[in-house]
Amino acid sequence: MNAYGQRAMNHWRTYLPTRYAQIPDPQTFFTDLGEQVQELVTELSATLEAQQDLSRDYLTRVGQLRMCRTRAEEAVLTEMVLLPAEDPQETPASSSSTWEVGLLPDDPRIDQDGMPTDRSHPLWQDLSDDSLNPQEFQTRAEAWRAQIRASTTSR
Repeated sequence: MNAYGQRAMNHWRTYLPTRYAQIPDPQTFFTDLGEQVQELVTELSATLEAQQDLSRDYLTRVGQLRMCRTRAEEAVLTEMVLLPAEDPQETPASSSSTWEVGLLPDDPRIDQDGMPTDRSHPLWQDLSDDSLNPQEFQTRAEAWRAQIRASTTSR
């Protein structure tokens, strides 16, 4: 099972327990789902890459390719893997690995994509930093969002 299949299995087991329980052979199901996700991410990523300007310098191009891959993953994972919880009231509070718009309602410090509204914020610089891998960026973004959540709940 690839990483997408494993991620789907973990997500469904946690957030969609009824649906997960109805799957006769979870290992096969999530192995197949992971392969489908991989294929779709590859196809969508290639489509997005084809739309990029090829005349840019090497590092800019690498950053663009990474962003295409990230956008493709986000689209496919949202559609096929990271489905909404069966009962939002039962969503585990400890799972802050996926930021959801509802966690920070109407906070002027954050835009609809979960990024700071202040364009001078370091996260915006991190976003364009080619040496920063996507996981590290996600970790930094989650830490910032946790600070926002903490300051919002302490009011």
